[in-house]
Amino acid sequence: MAEITKMADQAGDQALDTVKRAYGIGVDAVSTVSDWVGERLPQIPEVPYADSLPTPRDLTKLVFDFTQDVVKLQRDYAFGLLDAIEPVTKKVMPSFAKARPAAARKAAA
Repeated sequence: MAEITKMADQAGDQALDTVKRAYGIGVDAVSTVSDWVGERLPQIPEVPYADSLPTPRDLTKLVFDFTQDVVKLQRDYAFGLLDAIEPVTKKVMPSFAKARPAAARKAAA
């Protein structure tokens, strides 16, 4: 079973590396176009109250911080469910059962 996990981990790493390279290419392309447009675009008048609006960077950070919190909750929930079904999995799949002290199960709940 450890070999399957290792292979899945390696495949995940390769996929992430491919996505990272593609993102780099995308960012480079957008940067090139943005530089070109920025040199040709005239300065536009400032929008009233613009200084009271969040920046795109601030909004992006807010969304990703929230998403990170949601994923953590989902992870905790999933492992909580696994803990909850452990009495069954110990009998149905004994090779997957991990003995944990009762205190650890109570802390996870």
